Formats: sequence, structure tokens, C-alpha cells
Amino acid sequence: METAAEHKIQLLYLPSHTSHITQPLDVACFFPPKAAFHEASRSFASFEIRAPQQKQLFIKTYQTARTLVLTEDNIWAGFRATGIFSFSRRRALRPVFEAQQAPATDLTPTTPQRPSWPRFEVK
Repeated sequence: METAAEHKIQLLYLPSHTSHITQPLDVACFFPPKAAFHEASRSFASFEIRAPQQKQLFIKTYQTARTLVLTEDNIWAGFRATGIFSFSRRRALRPVFEAQQAPATDLTPTTPQRPSWPRFEVK
């Protein structure tokens, strides 16, 4: 903390259980490659003879994507999107309010119905 104070860096403590909406790098930089990783990993999860080559290709692809995403512009965008800099309560709390205003889904159980089959008459 002394080093931060010496360099005029302000430390910010985030409320517990809010990191998914208040951590700027998670919001703007790490989520896109993470989503791409999960999508692409489906094709790499195999036990074929080519699996090691596929995994190496994936690692190279992921490294390239990560380099493209971790830019100064994206990092600043994360701080803006989370409302941390410049400070905005409205932007910081937007995900909470949106979740509260989400329309309720109908969870009423339905009774399964017997399928109707076409009737054929023999003449």
C-alpha cells in the first residue's frame, strides 16, 4: 500500500460477490477470450490421434486472441463499462437493476399430452 501511495495510485476495494460486474478486466478483456475458449474447446476435446496437435494449435490461437484483446483501449473500456473510472454509480449498478427488472418466466408445470397421430381409415 505504501508503494501505491508513493506513486499516487488509489486503491479500490470491491464489494464481495460483485466481481463479475465490477472487475474491469473481466468485463472488457478476459470475458471475450474466455467465451471463445469455451466455444473452441468443444472441438479440441477428443481422444483422436491428432488431439495433441489440435491442442497446440488452440494454445497458439488463444495466445493470439489474448494479445489482440489486451489493449490499452479495451482496458480503459472495462473501467468505463464498470463505472469505476470515471466513477458512475448508474453504470456500476446497471447489471443489478437489470436483473431486478427482468420479466418473470412462467414456471407453471404443464401436463404432458399424448401425441396425436394422424388417423388412417381403411376402406
